[in-house]
Amino acid sequence: MGIVSALEWLAEEFRDNTGIPCSLGVREENIVLDDSRATTTFRIAQESLTNISRHAQASQVEISLDRKDQHYLLEVRDNGRGFDASVQKKKSIGIRERALMLGGEAAIFSVPGVGTTIRV
Repeated sequence: MGIVSALEWLAEEFRDNTGIPCSLGVREENIVLDDSRATTTFRIAQESLTNISRHAQASQVEISLDRKDQHYLLEVRDNGRGFDASVQKKKSIGIRERALMLGGEAAIFSVPGVGTTIRV
């Protein structure tokens, strides 16, 4: 199916299930990732959207996937209530750990009252 199609489906499902507008921005339509990277990218986006629907109280979500030199950059942004990103609450495999397993990195930026951006 490809990562772009999978993210399109995920954004549509999120909109349908939550009523929160969710846009997907992809500059390069023919993004090809191996199965492991595509699955991990999808799971990170999925986990991000699950967290948004449960906690953020957002009215808008944006997902983008873009090429940066030899790497790809996934961003999930919301305009929700934000949180203290320095506090880790759960012990399960999270976004940072998923990115690290593939040799990537993740950063989470959040400002209370403004929103959150997850960059992988």
